[in-house]
Amino acid sequence: MFHYGLSIDEGEAAALSANADVSWFHSWSDAMAGDLQDVDVAATGPILEKDKTWIQHDFGTGGKVRCRFRVSLDGRVVRSSALPSVAQSNLRELLLEPVMRTVLYRLNLPAFHAAALVNAGEAILLMGPKGAGKSTLSAVLQRSGWSLLADDLVRVICCDESTVCALPGLRRNKLRPDSLQALGHSPETAQERWAKTLPGDFEEQWDEKLLLPALIPEDENLEDENSSFRIAAAICLLPRSLSLASPQIRKLSGQSAVLHLARHLIRDPLPPNAPPLAAGRMMSHLVSQASVLELQMPDNLSLLGQSAEAFAKSLQLCLTKQS
Repeated sequence: MFHYGLSIDEGEAAALSANADVSWFHSWSDAMAGDLQDVDVAATGPILEKDKTWIQHDFGTGGKVRCRFRVSLDGRVVRSSALPSVAQSNLRELLLEPVMRTVLYRLNLPAFHAAALVNAGEAILLMGPKGAGKSTLSAVLQRSGWSLLADDLVRVICCDESTVCALPGLRRNKLRPDSLQALGHSPETAQERWAKTLPGDFEEQWDEKLLLPALIPEDENLEDENSSFRIAAAICLLPRSLSLASPQIRKLSGQSAVLHLARHLIRDPLPPNAPPLAAGRMMSHLVSQASVLELQMPDNLSLLGQSAEAFAKSLQLCLTKQS
């Protein structure tokens, strides 16, 4: 696999692959020890095994652990185990999004909890809290000519001394059924995010999101492992508001822009939850290079689609002026 600019080897061998940035070793287990404090959440914490410390992620439903990932402190090794009823595709998605945040941090590689889209060789970032409308806005922008570069986690690099670029990640358009319907799609025909390996096995449904196929033009070269795209804008979404009938947009600059972006940097899962050391230089370049916008959408499903379309037009005008 190649994601986030990293080569990721899968295998059952006990040795670290010298040719891979990250090696992922998986095994199946008939029983998983441990309980989750809450239903459908992942617990993260340090664990000592054979005189080596790992960062552990537990995933499950009904308060029971269904699969477990352990990441080495240097980020180069991931070990996982799971019950046989957990589909391989579900494990891969957990690895490439929630677990990969820990991997990237431990490799000291800056990344944002955000979506990234690309058009004509330039990228934009969409970041904000859960439910702010990132996925809906992403889906509308894709209908306007943008291509999905990464859905929920975006690694960023300095392509040269002053240019900040986004790298391809996991491309999965994940939408709630009501948002999917508001955009004119049928939830009944959409693919579920989490695969089931057993008939009637609903325990794998960590959330109810459905998948909308990504629209990827052939000329964007998103599959090229050497692809990187200059970031032209970063959109920081606020929680949706019941009092709004249309999107509210505010341009950010200077320290305010830095603070907004910093909220969405991936951080160490272990205390004191610091951002990567390499993030400081990247952030100063990004604020100088890109338009940083604050966006708030109406909290009304009937207005969500048209609000996203209105913002898409405003964004295009902003980027046209910038160029």
